[in-house]
Amino acid sequence: MPSRRRELRLRQQAAAAKRTPRVRRLPRRYYLVYALREFEDLSNEEIADRLSLSLAIVKIRLHRARALVHGELRRNCRCYLNERGELMG
Repeated sequence: MPSRRRELRLRQQAAAAKRTPRVRRLPRRYYLVYALREFEDLSNEEIADRLSLSLAIVKIRLHRARALVHGELRRNCRCYLNERGELMG
């Protein structure tokens, strides 16, 4: 089981790395929370402690950061499904 969890985390990190240029364009208050969560794998509580923020503020900023990154990916992505139903792009 730990190897499956590790493999999943590595895939998540690879996907996050592809988003890095878009992430760097986030406003600083969103970037810090997003980077700590996605790249350093900190919990929301750990982020709140590290940045001296309330847990509610961390959750709001993380949600907004993800929405901004997702929106930009949707606008700029040239992805499609191939004949086998695999995501390509």
